[in-house]
Amino acid sequence: STPSTITTYSAQGPTTDARTKPDLVAPTDQTTTYPDGLGGTSASAAIVAGGAALVKQAFPSFTPSQVKTYLTSRAVDLGTSGTDNVYGAGRLHLGVAPVLTGTVTSAVTSSPISGATIAVASHTSSFTTSATSDSTGHYTVTLNSGSYTVTASAASHVSQTQAITFPTTSTLSFTLTAGGGVLSGTVSHAGATTTTVISGATVSVVAHSGGYSTTLTTNTSGQYSVTLNSGAYTLTTSATNYVTQTQSTTVVTDTTQHVALPPRVATTTYSYDGLYRLKTASASTGSTVWHTSAYTYDQLGNRVTMTRSTTTTTYSYDATDRITGTVAAGQAMTYTVDAVGNLLQRGNDTFTYDAANRLISATVSGVTTTYKFDGDGKRVTSSTGGIPVGSRRRTCTMSTPGCRCCWTTAPGSTSGAWVWPTPWRAATSRSITPTGWARCGQSRTPRVRSSRRTRPTSSGWRC
Repeated sequence: STPSTITTYSAQGPTTDARTKPDLVAPTDQTTTYPDGLGGTSASAAIVAGGAALVKQAFPSFTPSQVKTYLTSRAVDLGTSGTDNVYGAGRLHLGVAPVLTGTVTSAVTSSPISGATIAVASHTSSFTTSATSDSTGHYTVTLNSGSYTVTASAASHVSQTQAITFPTTSTLSFTLTAGGGVLSGTVSHAGATTTTVISGATVSVVAHSGGYSTTLTTNTSGQYSVTLNSGAYTLTTSATNYVTQTQSTTVVTDTTQHVALPPRVATTTYSYDGLYRLKTASASTGSTVWHTSAYTYDQLGNRVTMTRSTTTTTYSYDATDRITGTVAAGQAMTYTVDAVGNLLQRGNDTFTYDAANRLISATVSGVTTTYKFDGDGKRVTSSTGGIPVGSRRRTCTMSTPGCRCCWTTAPGSTSGAWVWPTPWRAATSRSITPTGWARCGQSRTPRVRSSRRTRPTSSGWRC
Protein backbone atom coordinates (compact mmCIF):
# COMPACT_ATOMS: atom_id res chain seq x y z
CA SER A 1 0.00 0.00 0.00
CA THR A 2 1.05 3.63 -0.42
CA PRO A 3 2.19 5.12 2.92
CA SER A 4 0.40 8.23 4.06
CA THR A 5 2.17 8.90 7.37
CA ILE A 6 5.39 10.78 7.96
CA THR A 7 8.36 8.97 9.57
CA THR A 8 9.48 10.10 13.00
CA TYR A 9 12.89 11.12 11.71
CA SER A 10 11.68 13.18 8.74
CA ALA A 11 12.81 16.80 8.79
CA GLN A 12 9.99 19.30 9.26
CA GLY A 13 9.58 23.06 8.93
CA PRO A 14 9.41 25.89 9.17
CA THR A 15 12.91 27.13 8.42
CA THR A 16 14.64 29.74 10.59
CA ASP A 17 13.47 32.40 8.15
CA ALA A 18 9.87 31.12 8.43
CA ARG A 19 9.66 29.39 5.02
CA THR A 20 7.39 26.35 4.72
CA LYS A 21 9.35 23.10 4.31
CA PRO A 22 9.51 20.40 3.00
CA ASP A 23 8.40 21.06 -0.60
CA LEU A 24 6.88 17.56 -0.82
CA VAL A 25 7.50 14.06 0.55
CA ALA A 26 8.47 10.76 -1.05
CA PRO A 27 8.82 7.13 0.13
CA THR A 28 11.60 5.96 2.45
CA ASP A 29 12.76 2.66 3.96
CA GLN A 30 12.97 0.93 0.59
CA THR A 31 13.54 -2.82 0.31
CA THR A 32 16.91 -3.35 -1.38
CA THR A 33 19.61 -5.98 -1.81
CA TYR A 34 21.74 -3.90 0.55
CA PRO A 35 21.60 -5.66 3.99
CA ASP A 36 20.80 -2.49 5.94
CA GLY A 37 18.17 -1.31 3.44
CA LEU A 38 17.79 2.24 2.14
CA GLY A 39 15.97 5.02 3.89
CA GLY A 40 15.86 8.68 4.75
CA THR A 41 16.84 11.38 2.31
CA SER A 42 19.01 8.85 0.43
CA ALA A 43 15.81 7.19 -0.74
CA SER A 44 13.26 10.01 -0.97
CA ALA A 45 15.56 12.52 -2.70
CA ALA A 46 16.54 9.94 -5.33
CA ILE A 47 12.89 9.16 -6.04
CA VAL A 48 11.98 12.83 -6.44
CA ALA A 49 15.02 13.37 -8.69
CA GLY A 50 13.84 10.50 -10.90
CA GLY A 51 10.38 12.05 -11.09
CA ALA A 52 11.89 15.40 -12.05
CA ALA A 53 13.89 13.69 -14.82
CA LEU A 54 10.72 12.16 -16.25
CA VAL A 55 9.00 15.55 -16.28
CA LYS A 56 11.99 17.15 -18.02
CA GLN A 57 11.99 14.38 -20.63
CA ALA A 58 8.31 14.94 -21.36
CA PHE A 59 8.69 18.73 -21.40
CA PRO A 60 12.22 19.54 -22.62
CA SER A 61 11.59 23.30 -22.55
CA PHE A 62 10.64 23.38 -18.84
CA THR A 63 12.82 25.49 -16.55
CA PRO A 64 13.76 24.15 -13.08
CA SER A 65 11.01 26.34 -11.61
CA GLN A 66 8.43 24.85 -14.00
CA VAL A 67 9.55 21.31 -13.15
CA LYS A 68 9.11 22.07 -9.43
CA THR A 69 5.66 23.56 -10.03
CA TYR A 70 4.65 20.49 -12.05
CA LEU A 71 5.68 18.17 -9.19
CA THR A 72 4.14 20.15 -6.34
CA SER A 73 0.89 20.88 -8.16
CA ARG A 74 0.27 17.15 -8.71
CA ALA A 75 1.29 15.96 -5.22
CA VAL A 76 -1.33 14.12 -3.13
CA ASP A 77 -2.30 16.40 -0.24
CA LEU A 78 -1.74 14.82 3.21
CA GLY A 79 -2.19 16.08 6.76
CA THR A 80 -3.47 19.62 7.10
CA SER A 81 -5.29 20.77 3.97
CA GLY A 82 -2.94 22.66 1.69
CA THR A 83 0.81 23.11 2.01
CA ASP A 84 2.14 22.51 5.51
CA ASN A 85 5.42 22.02 7.41
CA VAL A 86 5.02 18.22 7.74
CA TYR A 87 4.12 17.00 4.23
CA GLY A 88 4.77 20.15 2.21
CA ALA A 89 2.58 20.03 -0.93
CA GLY A 90 1.99 16.33 -0.26
CA ARG A 91 3.19 12.93 -1.46
CA LEU A 92 4.98 12.77 -4.83
CA HIS A 93 2.57 11.74 -7.60
CA LEU A 94 3.51 12.19 -11.27
CA GLY A 95 0.11 11.10 -12.58
CA VAL A 96 -0.30 9.74 -16.10
CA ALA A 97 2.00 10.70 -18.97
CA PRO A 98 1.03 13.99 -20.66
CA VAL A 99 -1.41 13.27 -23.48
CA LEU A 100 -3.41 15.07 -26.10
CA THR A 101 -6.96 13.77 -26.01
CA GLY A 102 -10.26 14.42 -27.72
CA THR A 103 -13.11 12.97 -29.77
CA VAL A 104 -13.97 12.73 -33.46
CA THR A 105 -17.63 13.06 -34.44
CA SER A 106 -19.70 13.33 -37.62
CA ALA A 107 -21.08 16.75 -38.54
CA VAL A 108 -24.06 15.06 -40.19
CA THR A 109 -25.19 12.70 -37.43
CA SER A 110 -23.24 14.03 -34.41
CA SER A 111 -22.30 10.39 -33.78
CA PRO A 112 -18.77 9.40 -32.79
CA ILE A 113 -16.55 8.20 -35.64
CA SER A 114 -14.75 4.97 -34.86
CA GLY A 115 -11.47 4.19 -36.63
CA ALA A 116 -10.62 7.80 -37.48
CA THR A 117 -6.89 8.47 -37.89
CA ILE A 118 -5.30 11.27 -35.84
CA ALA A 119 -1.94 12.20 -37.41
CA VAL A 120 0.39 14.48 -35.43
CA ALA A 121 3.49 16.20 -36.86
CA SER A 122 5.92 18.44 -34.98
CA HIS A 123 6.57 21.97 -36.25
CA THR A 124 10.17 21.94 -35.01
CA SER A 125 11.43 18.40 -35.73
CA SER A 126 10.80 15.33 -37.85
CA PHE A 127 8.71 13.74 -35.09
CA THR A 128 5.37 12.25 -36.18
CA THR A 129 2.91 9.94 -34.50
CA SER A 130 -0.67 8.83 -34.93
CA ALA A 131 -3.60 7.30 -33.08
CA THR A 132 -6.96 5.73 -33.95
CA SER A 133 -10.27 6.69 -32.38
CA ASP A 134 -12.15 3.98 -30.45
CA SER A 135 -15.82 3.02 -30.63
CA THR A 136 -16.76 6.20 -28.73
CA GLY A 137 -14.73 8.41 -31.09
CA HIS A 138 -12.17 9.04 -28.33
CA TYR A 139 -8.40 9.15 -28.91
CA THR A 140 -5.23 9.86 -26.90
CA VAL A 141 -1.73 10.71 -28.09
CA THR A 142 1.31 10.96 -25.80
CA LEU A 143 3.33 14.08 -26.62
CA ASN A 144 6.20 16.22 -25.38
CA SER A 145 5.64 19.93 -25.06
CA GLY A 146 5.84 21.82 -28.35
CA SER A 147 3.90 22.98 -31.38
CA TYR A 148 2.17 20.48 -33.65
CA THR A 149 -0.11 20.05 -36.64
CA VAL A 150 -2.92 17.59 -35.91
CA THR A 151 -5.00 16.09 -38.74
CA ALA A 152 -8.12 13.96 -38.28
CA SER A 153 -9.28 11.82 -41.20
CA ALA A 154 -11.90 9.11 -41.63
CA ALA A 155 -13.39 7.13 -44.48
CA SER A 156 -15.99 9.08 -46.48
CA HIS A 157 -15.26 12.29 -44.54
CA VAL A 158 -13.33 15.47 -45.28
CA SER A 159 -10.07 15.62 -43.32
CA GLN A 160 -9.58 18.44 -40.83
CA THR A 161 -6.29 19.99 -39.66
CA GLN A 162 -5.52 22.18 -36.63
CA ALA A 163 -2.31 23.68 -35.25
CA ILE A 164 -1.75 23.57 -31.48
CA THR A 165 0.80 24.25 -28.76
CA PHE A 166 0.99 21.40 -26.26
CA PRO A 167 0.31 21.21 -23.32
CA THR A 168 -1.34 24.64 -23.52
CA THR A 169 -3.88 22.76 -25.61
CA SER A 170 -4.31 19.25 -24.25
CA THR A 171 -7.87 18.58 -25.44
CA LEU A 172 -8.64 18.76 -29.16
CA SER A 173 -11.82 17.46 -30.80
CA PHE A 174 -12.85 17.28 -34.44
CA THR A 175 -16.19 17.40 -36.26
CA LEU A 176 -15.82 15.97 -39.76
CA THR A 177 -18.14 16.60 -42.70
CA ALA A 178 -18.95 13.90 -45.24
CA GLY A 179 -16.44 13.46 -48.08
CA GLY A 180 -13.82 11.16 -49.63
CA GLY A 181 -14.27 8.49 -52.25
CA VAL A 182 -12.62 6.05 -54.63
CA LEU A 183 -9.42 7.05 -56.43
CA SER A 184 -9.03 5.02 -59.62
CA GLY A 185 -7.40 5.18 -63.01
CA THR A 186 -5.48 3.41 -65.76
CA VAL A 187 -1.72 3.26 -66.26
CA SER A 188 -0.75 3.29 -69.92
CA HIS A 189 2.17 3.69 -72.33
CA ALA A 190 2.74 7.39 -73.05
CA GLY A 191 2.79 8.40 -76.71
CA ALA A 192 1.16 5.26 -78.14
CA THR A 193 -1.20 5.92 -81.06
CA THR A 194 -3.63 3.45 -79.51
CA THR A 195 -4.07 2.94 -75.78
CA THR A 196 -1.54 0.40 -74.53
CA VAL A 197 -2.17 -0.42 -70.88
CA ILE A 198 0.58 -1.47 -68.47
CA SER A 199 -0.28 -4.36 -66.17
CA GLY A 200 1.79 -4.99 -63.05
CA ALA A 201 2.69 -1.31 -62.61
CA THR A 202 3.20 -0.14 -59.02
CA VAL A 203 1.14 2.83 -57.76
CA SER A 204 2.19 4.28 -54.39
CA VAL A 205 -0.34 6.57 -52.66
CA VAL A 206 0.83 8.77 -49.76
CA ALA A 207 -1.31 11.33 -47.90
CA HIS A 208 0.20 14.83 -47.73
CA SER A 209 -0.85 15.07 -44.09
CA GLY A 210 1.06 11.89 -43.19
CA GLY A 211 -0.28 8.90 -41.33
CA TYR A 212 -1.52 7.05 -44.43
CA SER A 213 0.16 5.29 -47.34
CA THR A 214 -0.58 2.28 -49.51
CA THR A 215 0.89 0.53 -52.55
CA LEU A 216 -1.23 -0.87 -55.39
CA THR A 217 -0.53 -3.02 -58.45
CA THR A 218 -2.40 -2.53 -61.72
CA ASN A 219 -4.44 -5.47 -63.03
CA THR A 220 -4.29 -6.98 -66.53
CA SER A 221 -6.30 -4.00 -67.81
CA GLY A 222 -3.79 -1.54 -66.33
CA GLN A 223 -6.30 -0.36 -63.73
CA TYR A 224 -5.92 0.49 -60.04
CA SER A 225 -8.48 1.51 -57.40
CA VAL A 226 -8.42 2.48 -53.72
CA THR A 227 -10.92 4.04 -51.30
CA LEU A 228 -9.46 7.13 -49.61
CA ASN A 229 -10.40 9.73 -47.06
CA SER A 230 -10.87 13.24 -48.34
CA GLY A 231 -7.54 15.03 -48.72
CA ALA A 232 -4.46 15.60 -50.85
CA TYR A 233 -2.28 12.69 -51.96
CA THR A 234 0.95 12.04 -53.86
CA LEU A 235 0.89 9.26 -56.49
CA THR A 236 4.17 7.67 -57.57
CA THR A 237 3.80 5.25 -60.48
CA SER A 238 6.55 2.96 -61.77
CA ALA A 239 6.93 -0.03 -64.09
CA THR A 240 9.79 -2.00 -65.59
CA ASN A 241 11.37 -0.21 -68.59
CA TYR A 242 9.33 2.95 -67.97
CA VAL A 243 10.20 6.32 -66.42
CA THR A 244 8.67 6.75 -62.94
CA GLN A 245 6.06 9.52 -62.68
CA THR A 246 5.01 11.47 -59.55
CA GLN A 247 1.90 13.65 -59.35
CA SER A 248 -0.49 15.10 -56.78
CA THR A 249 -4.25 14.72 -56.62
CA THR A 250 -7.02 15.82 -54.26
CA VAL A 251 -9.84 13.48 -53.28
CA VAL A 252 -13.16 14.99 -52.17
CA THR A 253 -15.44 12.53 -53.95
CA ASP A 254 -14.81 9.67 -56.41
CA THR A 255 -11.77 10.77 -58.43
CA THR A 256 -10.19 9.49 -61.65
CA GLN A 257 -6.44 9.90 -62.13
CA HIS A 258 -4.95 8.27 -65.23
CA VAL A 259 -1.17 7.92 -65.53
CA ALA A 260 0.85 7.74 -68.76
CA LEU A 261 4.39 6.42 -68.32
CA PRO A 262 7.02 7.36 -70.94
CA PRO A 263 9.10 4.39 -72.08
CA ARG A 264 12.65 4.44 -70.83
CA VAL A 265 14.81 5.43 -73.81
CA ALA A 266 18.31 4.12 -73.33
CA THR A 267 21.54 3.99 -75.31
CA THR A 268 23.52 0.77 -75.00
CA THR A 269 27.29 0.96 -75.38
CA TYR A 270 29.56 -2.06 -75.81
CA SER A 271 33.20 -2.84 -75.13
CA TYR A 272 35.30 -5.77 -76.32
CA ASP A 273 38.46 -7.54 -75.22
CA GLY A 274 41.58 -8.13 -77.32
CA LEU A 275 39.97 -11.13 -79.00
CA TYR A 276 36.89 -9.10 -79.99
CA ARG A 277 34.67 -10.85 -77.46
CA LEU A 278 31.93 -8.82 -75.80
CA LYS A 279 33.29 -7.53 -72.49
CA THR A 280 30.60 -5.13 -71.23
CA ALA A 281 27.19 -3.81 -72.28
CA SER A 282 25.93 -0.68 -70.54
CA ALA A 283 22.45 0.87 -70.94
CA SER A 284 22.09 4.53 -69.99
CA THR A 285 20.00 7.64 -70.49
CA GLY A 286 22.14 10.74 -70.34
CA SER A 287 24.32 10.42 -67.24
CA THR A 288 22.01 7.83 -65.66
CA VAL A 289 23.24 4.25 -66.04
CA TRP A 290 20.36 1.80 -65.81
CA HIS A 291 22.38 -1.38 -65.81
CA THR A 292 25.73 -2.79 -66.90
CA SER A 293 26.49 -6.39 -67.86
CA ALA A 294 30.03 -7.77 -67.75
CA TYR A 295 31.22 -11.02 -69.37
CA THR A 296 34.19 -13.37 -68.91
CA TYR A 297 35.37 -16.29 -71.05
CA ASP A 298 37.55 -19.38 -70.81
CA GLN A 299 40.56 -20.07 -73.03
CA LEU A 300 38.36 -21.67 -75.68
CA GLY A 301 36.05 -18.66 -75.89
CA ASN A 302 33.14 -20.13 -73.95
CA ARG A 303 31.32 -17.59 -71.83
CA VAL A 304 32.03 -18.38 -68.17
CA THR A 305 30.14 -15.64 -66.32
CA MET A 306 27.74 -12.78 -66.93
CA THR A 307 27.30 -10.23 -64.14
CA ARG A 308 24.42 -7.76 -64.22
CA SER A 309 24.03 -5.44 -61.24
CA THR A 310 24.63 -7.77 -58.28
CA THR A 311 23.58 -11.02 -59.98
CA THR A 312 26.16 -13.30 -61.59
CA THR A 313 25.22 -16.09 -63.98
CA THR A 314 27.77 -18.89 -64.40
CA TYR A 315 27.89 -21.25 -67.39
CA SER A 316 29.11 -24.85 -67.61
CA TYR A 317 30.05 -26.93 -70.66
CA ASP A 318 30.79 -30.54 -71.56
CA ALA A 319 34.01 -31.89 -73.06
CA THR A 320 32.90 -30.83 -76.55
CA ASP A 321 32.18 -27.26 -75.39
CA ARG A 322 28.41 -27.62 -75.54
CA ILE A 323 26.53 -25.76 -72.82
CA THR A 324 25.15 -28.00 -70.05
CA GLY A 325 23.77 -25.53 -67.53
CA THR A 326 23.64 -22.13 -65.86
CA VAL A 327 23.35 -20.95 -62.27
CA ALA A 328 21.99 -17.49 -61.38
CA ALA A 329 20.98 -16.23 -57.92
CA GLY A 330 21.15 -19.78 -56.61
CA GLN A 331 18.78 -21.08 -59.31
CA ALA A 332 20.19 -23.76 -61.62
CA MET A 333 19.00 -24.41 -65.18
CA THR A 334 20.01 -27.51 -67.14
CA TYR A 335 20.62 -27.53 -70.90
CA THR A 336 20.57 -30.56 -73.20
CA VAL A 337 22.28 -30.34 -76.59
CA ASP A 338 22.37 -33.11 -79.21
CA ALA A 339 25.43 -34.37 -81.05
CA VAL A 340 25.19 -31.76 -83.81
CA GLY A 341 24.71 -28.83 -81.43
CA ASN A 342 20.92 -28.42 -81.47
CA LEU A 343 19.45 -27.24 -78.16
CA LEU A 344 16.92 -29.87 -77.06
CA GLN A 345 16.03 -28.68 -73.57
CA ARG A 346 16.53 -25.54 -71.47
CA GLY A 347 15.07 -26.01 -68.02
CA ASN A 348 11.43 -26.91 -68.69
CA ASP A 349 11.51 -25.54 -72.26
CA THR A 350 11.87 -28.11 -75.06
CA PHE A 351 12.85 -27.90 -78.73
CA THR A 352 12.56 -30.40 -81.61
CA TYR A 353 14.16 -30.50 -85.07
CA ASP A 354 13.64 -32.30 -88.36
CA ALA A 355 16.18 -34.47 -90.20
CA ALA A 356 17.71 -31.31 -91.71
CA ASN A 357 18.27 -29.87 -88.21
CA ARG A 358 15.61 -27.20 -88.68
CA LEU A 359 13.64 -26.11 -85.64
CA ILE A 360 10.09 -27.40 -86.06
CA SER A 361 8.72 -27.03 -82.52
CA ALA A 362 9.52 -24.93 -79.44
CA THR A 363 7.66 -25.15 -76.14
CA VAL A 364 8.56 -22.16 -73.96
CA SER A 365 6.82 -21.42 -70.65
CA GLY A 366 4.19 -24.01 -71.55
CA VAL A 367 3.30 -22.43 -74.94
CA THR A 368 4.17 -24.38 -78.09
CA THR A 369 5.11 -22.75 -81.40
CA THR A 370 5.49 -24.89 -84.53
CA TYR A 371 7.28 -24.05 -87.78
CA LYS A 372 7.01 -25.34 -91.37
CA PHE A 373 9.49 -25.01 -94.22
CA ASP A 374 9.27 -25.16 -98.02
CA GLY A 375 11.38 -27.31 -100.31
CA ASP A 376 14.14 -24.71 -100.34
CA GLY A 377 14.41 -24.83 -96.55
CA LYS A 378 12.76 -21.45 -96.06
CA ARG A 379 10.40 -21.06 -93.14
CA VAL A 380 6.92 -20.45 -94.57
CA THR A 381 4.53 -20.72 -91.61
CA SER A 382 4.51 -20.69 -87.85
CA SER A 383 1.73 -21.03 -85.30
CA THR A 384 1.63 -20.40 -81.56
CA GLY A 385 -0.95 -22.26 -79.53
CA GLY A 386 -2.47 -23.47 -82.80
CA ILE A 387 -3.03 -19.94 -84.15
CA PRO A 388 -1.23 -19.15 -87.46
CA VAL A 389 1.06 -16.15 -87.29
CA GLY A 390 1.35 -13.70 -90.16
CA SER A 391 -1.91 -14.72 -91.86
CA ARG A 392 -3.61 -11.33 -91.82
CA ARG A 393 -3.58 -9.17 -94.93
CA ARG A 394 -3.66 -5.52 -95.77
CA THR A 395 -3.51 -3.55 -99.00
CA CYS A 396 -0.67 -1.04 -99.27
CA THR A 397 -0.62 1.69 -101.93
CA MET A 398 1.67 4.60 -102.64
CA SER A 399 -1.04 6.91 -101.28
CA THR A 400 -1.37 5.02 -97.99
CA PRO A 401 0.70 7.06 -95.45
CA GLY A 402 3.33 4.88 -93.83
CA CYS A 403 1.79 1.61 -95.07
CA ARG A 404 4.13 -1.33 -94.56
CA CYS A 405 3.98 -5.11 -94.88
CA CYS A 406 5.89 -7.74 -92.96
CA TRP A 407 6.10 -11.16 -91.38
CA THR A 408 4.57 -11.23 -87.90
CA THR A 409 5.47 -12.96 -84.64
CA ALA A 410 2.82 -12.14 -82.02
CA PRO A 411 -0.78 -13.09 -82.86
CA GLY A 412 -3.43 -10.75 -81.54
CA SER A 413 -1.11 -7.81 -80.96
CA THR A 414 -2.34 -4.44 -82.21
CA SER A 415 0.95 -2.66 -82.81
CA GLY A 416 4.23 -3.25 -84.63
CA ALA A 417 6.69 -2.16 -87.31
CA TRP A 418 6.00 -2.71 -91.00
CA VAL A 419 8.31 -3.07 -94.04
CA TRP A 420 7.64 -1.69 -97.51
CA PRO A 421 7.66 -4.08 -100.50
CA THR A 422 10.98 -3.79 -102.30
CA PRO A 423 9.84 -1.50 -105.18
CA TRP A 424 8.59 1.09 -102.69
CA ARG A 425 11.29 0.74 -100.04
CA ALA A 426 12.93 4.05 -100.90
CA ALA A 427 9.64 5.93 -100.74
CA THR A 428 9.43 6.19 -96.99
CA SER A 429 10.69 4.64 -93.76
CA ARG A 430 7.78 5.54 -91.51
CA SER A 431 5.99 3.04 -89.27
CA ILE A 432 2.29 2.77 -88.53
CA THR A 433 0.19 1.06 -85.88
CA PRO A 434 -2.77 -0.50 -87.71
CA THR A 435 -5.51 -1.51 -85.28
CA GLY A 436 -6.19 -5.24 -85.34
CA TRP A 437 -3.01 -6.24 -87.14
CA ALA A 438 -0.45 -8.67 -85.75
CA ARG A 439 2.85 -7.31 -84.54
CA CYS A 440 6.21 -7.62 -86.35
CA GLY A 441 8.72 -8.74 -83.73
CA GLN A 442 12.46 -8.17 -83.65
CA SER A 443 13.11 -11.91 -83.36
CA ARG A 444 12.42 -12.48 -87.06
CA THR A 445 13.70 -10.56 -90.08
CA PRO A 446 10.75 -8.95 -91.89
CA ARG A 447 10.68 -9.77 -95.58
CA VAL A 448 8.33 -9.20 -98.52
CA ARG A 449 7.99 -11.26 -101.67
CA SER A 450 5.49 -11.79 -104.50
CA SER A 451 3.89 -15.02 -103.30
CA ARG A 452 0.91 -16.31 -101.36
CA ARG A 453 1.64 -13.79 -98.61
CA THR A 454 2.40 -10.67 -100.66
CA ARG A 455 0.72 -10.22 -104.01
CA PRO A 456 0.76 -7.18 -106.32
CA THR A 457 -2.80 -5.95 -107.00
CA SER A 458 -4.29 -3.17 -109.10
CA SER A 459 -4.23 -0.89 -106.09
CA GLY A 460 -0.95 -1.95 -104.54
CA TRP A 461 0.70 -4.75 -102.62
CA ARG A 462 -1.42 -7.02 -100.44
CA CYS A 463 0.10 -8.48 -97.24
